[in-house]
Amino acid sequence: MTQLLLRINTPPGCQTIYRDKFREMLAKAADGRAILPPQFFHYGEDGKPLSTGEAEIRTIGSKNWVGVLSKTGNAELFDPCVGIATRVAANHYGSPAKMEVMELEYGLEAAAMPVFYNLSRAAFKRRSAKRRALSTEEIIKEYLLRQLNDEAERFGFDLPPDSALKIQVHHAKEMGMRLNLNTGLSNEYVSLVDANFSMYLELHGMWQIGNLQARGHGLIYRAKPGGVWS
Repeated sequence: MTQLLLRINTPPGCQTIYRDKFREMLAKAADGRAILPPQFFHYGEDGKPLSTGEAEIRTIGSKNWVGVLSKTGNAELFDPCVGIATRVAANHYGSPAKMEVMELEYGLEAAAMPVFYNLSRAAFKRRSAKRRALSTEEIIKEYLLRQLNDEAERFGFDLPPDSALKIQVHHAKEMGMRLNLNTGLSNEYVSLVDANFSMYLELHGMWQIGNLQARGHGLIYRAKPGGVWS
């Protein structure tokens, strides 16, 4: 399966726009006009919130770039976002930013050796007592396994059994973040986690885990060669 990614590189001397902030900037630029598809804000064509936890179109990014991702390569939803996203970034940075539209193969395959990954700003809701009792490492594994199994079932990926993945969390840093809703700050907090982990699985394309994926949280990316965490 092919994903569509708009990648806008951060110009030299500028600070990268945070993924969730970029989403807010795009919404403000659209200002109620039908420029962005309703799915960008996790609403259906009927104006009602989508019942699934998946966002087909989302903001995404890393240390040196920000952009928009269509998880399943839906050009009808992706194309309207390209123009407004590049304009908003150029206005923010004060100059045109280098951008490219990329096609990424989305999938997974078993690996003979452990593959090392970084997890960036994953958001985990701990509403139940059971969730609050879990360690950071345990909740990462729970969300990771759920995402892998859900995606394998949805797209027909050949996922090895959970035990064969041998997931190990090597380092995790957790802090609290107050949940910002469309109506403003709420009284609910989520756990925000950066982590390093390994597993016997090769991921292809853009993968995320946890809550608030539509805002770019929970991006998984390969660690630098040699296991040096970026």
